Amino acid sequence: MSDTRSGPAIVWFRDDLRLDDHPALAAAATHEAVLPVYILEEDAPGETALGGASLWWLHHSLSALAERLSALGAPLLLKRGRAEEIVPALADEVGAAAVYWNRRYQPWGIEVDTQIKAALKDADIHAESFN
Repeated sequence: MSDTRSGPAIVWFRDDLRLDDHPALAAAATHEAVLPVYILEEDAPGETALGGASLWWLHHSLSALAERLSALGAPLLLKRGRAEEIVPALADEVGAAAVYWNRRYQPWGIEVDTQIKAALKDADIHAESFN
């Protein structure tokens, strides 16, 4: 499928904070510019608050990911809040042609992802998720 808009591709990192074996990142890399983003979804339905050890892991994992992405010329953008609000707004703000992410399988996550895909489709922005 060819994208109907020109512009960067957003790759939305979630629990998959790696560059290798990352289908969403591979799809985004086919565009001329890639905007990597991580959203801390503290208020997502079904999401539980992170404890100290999880926050420590997240901080260090995001730091390592940001360092690797920066070396490739694609600085990691960090956001905090509701993904169903942030993703469409960010895509509109940067004039994104597409948004890619790897799926999550919890019922609440599927519901949020479905809302995001619908909002992006309504805005004529290609949205695709991967296993």
